[in-house]
Amino acid sequence: MEWSTLTGADTEPVFEQVPFGHPLWVLYSSGTTGLPKAIVQSQGGILVEHLKQLGLHCDLGPDDRFFWYTSTGWMMWNFLVSGLLTGTTIVLYDGSPGHPDTGAQWRVAERTGATFYGTSAAYVMACRKADVHPGRDHDLSRVRCVATTGSPSRPTASAGCTTRSAPTCGSPPSAAARTCAPASPEPYRPCPSTSANSRPRASAPTCSPGTPAATR
Repeated sequence: MEWSTLTGADTEPVFEQVPFGHPLWVLYSSGTTGLPKAIVQSQGGILVEHLKQLGLHCDLGPDDRFFWYTSTGWMMWNFLVSGLLTGTTIVLYDGSPGHPDTGAQWRVAERTGATFYGTSAAYVMACRKADVHPGRDHDLSRVRCVATTGSPSRPTASAGCTTRSAPTCGSPPSAAARTCAPASPEPYRPCPSTSANSRPRASAPTCSPGTPAATR
């Protein structure tokens, strides 16, 4: 079938009613504790889980721009696309996470006006080793939360929000909890609860750690 056939002006998608537990996709565990395992997630179950995680835990809504660097082979891509459930604008990036230099992702966040930026623990450590200073070198004033997968490192001289989670590929990030990294090396503490009418718009942390397109 030609692409023009699928995108013609007279082509309307056909929506079929399926049961709540009908399979939506198959993802795989990371294999860190054995061979990768196939995980079937349902139409209703995973969408409700993502809506809860994105709307309540991440506090995303129509006024936000959601950027999480990921490839289509990582479960965070499914999580990113689910941002559309909350009416937020999602930012998709196709390209190397470190080209032309390690600070590439921070430039994408700056250019797109991202309000919520997610990345991996590996990238955070790469930024640290490369002496990247995103808050100094980029205008990240719109970023109110920086989230990472993997275990959070101890806070140092910067403050910001992170998502304390270690999702394996294919597992819904239900164990994630937004936390605040204080400026002093104190234990992590929960972020103050916020409402849709009082979203914090703090500047991005001064030290954390292709082509972007915004999609409604």
